[in-house]
Amino acid sequence: MWSIYKTEQRSVEGSEAWELSKRFPFAGSHDGVNTVFVATLPDAVDPFILPSELPNGDALSNDDQAVIAAKWLYLQSDKALWLTKSQALMLFEHPAHRLWCAKYNNDQSDQFESDYNYVGDFLRSVNSAVPWPEFSVQLTPESARGLMLQGLAQA
Repeated sequence: MWSIYKTEQRSVEGSEAWELSKRFPFAGSHDGVNTVFVATLPDAVDPFILPSELPNGDALSNDDQAVIAAKWLYLQSDKALWLTKSQALMLFEHPAHRLWCAKYNNDQSDQFESDYNYVGDFLRSVNSAVPWPEFSVQLTPESARGLMLQGLAQA
């Protein structure tokens, strides 16, 4: 299992993220907000385990897992999100992660537009009342990130 903590927790002496940082000083933080560790602490307090299936055994789609992870990370401050390596890699490749990180090169405008529209569609599929403006060339990755936060608050 892997774990994700708020990056700010790495500097809180005695915190779980601080403990993991001692073991993994080069843990990844692609967004500047969350840090991914390739391990968990056996004595972690109340970690949230990202589900891959519903209680009835039906598989959750990648989008469903992405929404669950995003909402949980948006609402939490110091608790761990535990997930499998395959879930972490799937989330890393998900359009929501790319949009959240807001790191597009000048030649990636088509990817940015595609990710923006994809994220808007899946947020509105969770809650049709989520406001999501049409894509425009004036939209920046940073402003799209802000819209994503607003959408998650309502999803």
